[in-house]
Amino acid sequence: MLTHMVREDDKTLLSAIDIKSLKVSFTGDRQARINVSANRKFITLIPKETWAGPEGGILDIRIQCNFITRLRRLGLKFFGGKKSNFHVDGFKFQVAPYKELKNGPDKLPMPYDIPKKSTDPSTVFEISRLCCPSPTMLPSYNQIGFDSLHYLAGIVENCGHNAILWVVPGRLDEANGKTVVNPDLKDVYVLNMAYDSGLLTLYNYEGFMLSFVGSWDMPFALYRIATRVDPQTGKVLKKGALNAITQCDKIKMYGKFLKLMGMSDIKTGLMHICGGLNLDLWNPGHVTGPLIEGHVDLKIEENSASAKFSNCRLKTKDHVFGILLINARTNQHIAANYARKTIVKKDNLGFATAIILEYNEIVLSGDIRGYIMVDTYPVFKVETNVDK
Repeated sequence: MLTHMVREDDKTLLSAIDIKSLKVSFTGDRQARINVSANRKFITLIPKETWAGPEGGILDIRIQCNFITRLRRLGLKFFGGKKSNFHVDGFKFQVAPYKELKNGPDKLPMPYDIPKKSTDPSTVFEISRLCCPSPTMLPSYNQIGFDSLHYLAGIVENCGHNAILWVVPGRLDEANGKTVVNPDLKDVYVLNMAYDSGLLTLYNYEGFMLSFVGSWDMPFALYRIATRVDPQTGKVLKKGALNAITQCDKIKMYGKFLKLMGMSDIKTGLMHICGGLNLDLWNPGHVTGPLIEGHVDLKIEENSASAKFSNCRLKTKDHVFGILLINARTNQHIAANYARKTIVKKDNLGFATAIILEYNEIVLSGDIRGYIMVDTYPVFKVETNVDK
């Protein structure tokens, strides 16, 4: 993240970046997402997905833009002002090399467990201690709430050095202080995982819905966690770097206030979030799923999917249930609203009897893989062609 500042006569002026004139270029064929904060003071550059290969090297960034001073103010939002002359800055960063460990002619495989059948172990990550200093008001707004969030992300399947993770809410067990699943919070979502010789990226660029610390629904357009891990053991070596974009115009009632507070862009309604978090292996990274007794059925149709259980002995108060859909041709997850469009039914004793996932905004076609998810684990799988 780069910070924009204007100094005059040994004083820092109130200023902003002129977004229309902004141009950012990189050496070589490097590509990145370029995000400007709502107050136009910060530029965030997010690589796709690494800045350099194993050899490392120099990252040369060139930024060109006008800047604006003498801004006017409405609430905490600044606008208007006087445009300056064209400004150019250059930055050079040394990208550290990383070691490619070999196993014969090929790289070492991904150091994580990916279940191939229902009894195989799955690696689970724990996401916790979120801290987002940008936008600058966000920590004051609810840092205590962010710090209390816990999520568990389990690997469902992989394609080469990429994988799909199912993420469920967690909470601290009052008895022992360890993280367990939290069925009371319905915030489930999907992350993709890219792995390259110790570089680990968890991301979702299709969008999903979460609650804002248990209050209003917050739609995310981008969510990305990047860190380094041990290529042999998979142990996380560094804190995770977090980048996210939220669509505040889609937030009922509170979205307008976020604009007046200067937290989201006045035109696009986007809030660009930058921060960090703890990412660790959970329990201690090897988990098998609960057994589902009796008959299980999963049916996938154009606009909905439904699972039915007979004689299931798992209670909805103890587990997080869901349905995950994956396009078999692209190996990408279907971007359904898993958090808000999933209905879990139970009998009089509290045992799960059915799961319904609705996706009226999406029309499925072709070959689809479907998973019944209990907590972070895929307990049942079907492959079907929706068109037949």
